[in-house]
Amino acid sequence: MRFLPIFFLLASACASEGNGDPTHDAGVASGDAGIDAGPEPGETCETPLQGPDPGEDCAVIAGGDSLLIGGDLLTENGVIENGSVLIDSAGVIRCVGCDCVAQAGDATQLICRGQVITPGLINAHDHISFINGRPWQASEHGVDAQQRWRHRHDWRRGRRGHPRISIEGGRASTEAMQLGEIRFALAGATAI
Repeated sequence: MRFLPIFFLLASACASEGNGDPTHDAGVASGDAGIDAGPEPGETCETPLQGPDPGEDCAVIAGGDSLLIGGDLLTENGVIENGSVLIDSAGVIRCVGCDCVAQAGDATQLICRGQVITPGLINAHDHISFINGRPWQASEHGVDAQQRWRHRHDWRRGRRGHPRISIEGGRASTEAMQLGEIRFALAGATAI
């Protein structure tokens, strides 16, 4: 995958609808109150950045070539509410936390209060050239759906009495691969 930012902004899907009870979470049945609803804030920055107008998810304040992104940060040490990430003009992350504003200077600001900023995810195993292929289905090829292969050569070469399976695809166009990269990025994966 060509260049994508190291940090990827993910907007939370829906607003929290708690009833004041910390064990209650919208969409969780009352009998499941013990279910973990996510990490608790480890730190809350005292001075939140100037945020978006009411009813808007994010605000952009034009500035220089560096970028200050504000929101709730997921870090290896926990959640930082109202935190920020400072990325310089070369794309290098210079600051993560509460004190990035002091270092930001005239940076362009992207502030998404109540939204989540998380490190980019890594798709650890995929074959981008097969992005155009559809899933193989046993029933379409006259193969018993209960068939189980213990080794890749069982299906690739038809070894040990198994049927040989040929998978279509592997010749995705450049455009299809680029669209696949966008699909992965929208899900949070910034590297394949």
